[in-house]
Amino acid sequence: MDASEVFPFTDEDLDKAGLLGEGVDPLAQQVIETMKAHPKLLKLSIFVLQCINHVGQSKSPDSSFSSTTSSDPSNLSNLILTTTSQGSNSTLASPYAVSDYEKAVYYRGITADGDQPDLLYRSDITTNPFPSRQPPTRGNFGHLPSKSIRDVYNTSLHKVWRTVGPQIRDLVKAQKVRYSSIDPVRFVSYGEDKKETLGPPIVWIAVPPNSTSPETAHNVTQAILAILGENKAEDVVVEWREAVLSKLSGPPLMPVVNSINPTAHLRRIFTPALNIPLATKEREAEDTQGSLTMFFHENKDKNGNPSNKVLGVSNCHVLRADTSRDYVFRGGGAARQVVRVNGTRRFQQGLEEIMSILRTRSKRANTYTREIAELEAQGNLSDDDNKTLHTARQLLTIEQGGIAKLERFFAEVKNHWSDIEARNIGHLRVAKAIRAIPVDVAADTCYTEDWGAFEIDEMKVKAEFEGTFVDLGTAVSSEQVKENFYPRNDSRTTFKYPKERKFRIEGVVPRELIDHPDLLDSENRSCLIVGKDGTATGLTFGRYLGLESYVCSDLGVETMELGIYNLKEDGPVFSDKGDSGALIWDGNGRALGQLHSGHYKSLSSRSHVTYATPAWWLLERIKLEFPHAVFFRNTWSV
Repeated sequence: MDASEVFPFTDEDLDKAGLLGEGVDPLAQQVIETMKAHPKLLKLSIFVLQCINHVGQSKSPDSSFSSTTSSDPSNLSNLILTTTSQGSNSTLASPYAVSDYEKAVYYRGITADGDQPDLLYRSDITTNPFPSRQPPTRGNFGHLPSKSIRDVYNTSLHKVWRTVGPQIRDLVKAQKVRYSSIDPVRFVSYGEDKKETLGPPIVWIAVPPNSTSPETAHNVTQAILAILGENKAEDVVVEWREAVLSKLSGPPLMPVVNSINPTAHLRRIFTPALNIPLATKEREAEDTQGSLTMFFHENKDKNGNPSNKVLGVSNCHVLRADTSRDYVFRGGGAARQVVRVNGTRRFQQGLEEIMSILRTRSKRANTYTREIAELEAQGNLSDDDNKTLHTARQLLTIEQGGIAKLERFFAEVKNHWSDIEARNIGHLRVAKAIRAIPVDVAADTCYTEDWGAFEIDEMKVKAEFEGTFVDLGTAVSSEQVKENFYPRNDSRTTFKYPKERKFRIEGVVPRELIDHPDLLDSENRSCLIVGKDGTATGLTFGRYLGLESYVCSDLGVETMELGIYNLKEDGPVFSDKGDSGALIWDGNGRALGQLHSGHYKSLSSRSHVTYATPAWWLLERIKLEFPHAVFFRNTWSV
């Protein structure tokens, strides 16, 4: 029987993945039953089934997941990433695959803290079996094998590497295998008595996780062994590992992609748009997060020397624990205050968002599969039924293609971004202590100064840098965005929904227009409709109050602030905790202010008024520290 006509998982597979027995999410159970009944139609991996189950359990009020999922990354540790691998059209167990135990511990010892790569395949798997796991006994906790890397001097591989190395590389490329390195190595293995055993020379091939199947590795290896044999290096072993080639600074930020791509909204927290969530190493224990205000170019340093550095801006209270004193990075050997994208909580939330979309699309795929099966079972279909069947097949294909892309995206995010150090994006240059700065001495009025600037790591951002822009995303439709900025059909506005959703900020709202906006609402009243894209609440819209508010803090400090109301009755709040630092802008692509606080009924409620420092004044304050600063440039180089 064709493997595609058989449900690809055993009860043991499902049980190991937590998909058997009591407590399994009903939708996950239904999808599994549909796959069993129609394996040729509905093809999902164990990982996708786990996502369906995980998200369903986290939504259940009776589940222990509901109180921990959003904050505990360990809840995802048992998910099995089984994206479809190159060269394999089935998720059935491969005869060339190593055991999960061998995969995990084979390279134990070559890196610290158990962070060794996973073994994918090795050519001597039948002639050199890996010892099975020994159960612990009284006084003996079982020996875990370990090894370390050695050089290949004075081996058969050393003599011919300059000849066979390029041939092996070209062969791997010709087989369309995406490799990240091909290394000549040798290992020393350590026995239970610490006795050292020097192994044979090895051609050590690294491929990205989940990119290559054991079958493909086996088939390519046979050709590699033939090359080695022709060059009298028959004792060489070929081993494949899963590893990511990465610069030590971590992966670069991702590009914004078109709305058709199923990852378009999910990747926004890894792109250089204004929604990018910020955190700092200094405040890692608190897991404090905030939002990016804008980028600017230093242009020249304080001595007038040319500078190609780009800096990001946020609130001081986002970037610093101590907001009572100014901070200036002195350079030289001074310790750097590291700024990151996505603290622990926001990164975890990002993974949860991907799994939630996987559940949603799998639910649709399940529905289409059942509809197709019911129609096919009827026979003698009418023209309308045939059209319905054709449409359902197309929709199922689209859903399964989207699911595959989302599964690969989850693997990319988890493999490349899980290490919090890989999410470092720059270091703090200047942070101004939170204080009230007089703007009109005669009137005794002040604005709030609460900002900091951090230098951007060029390697992380330059490739995708496009200046200060908002990715309008896909969560709010283009029609709804237009409606928010067009309160009246006959009112004048220059807002145009941008191509590729990239809404560029190219200036500031002048003080005069803040006081006298020329836009009218549905009741023929002057108004200034604004938007923001923050870490906590995403893309939201609000209404400027019309004049500055006078605010008095708990400590009796009085300031003037720009006040923003929620836009609609019973509509979404304009901002919430975690949105600090977000830029507020109007429909003409001009910055209105930097969000820093809000009013709440209580500490546990949602905000009803948001407060911001005027953007025109913020830029003046930045200029005092960076006198040659250039704002709103769309290229990295000035």
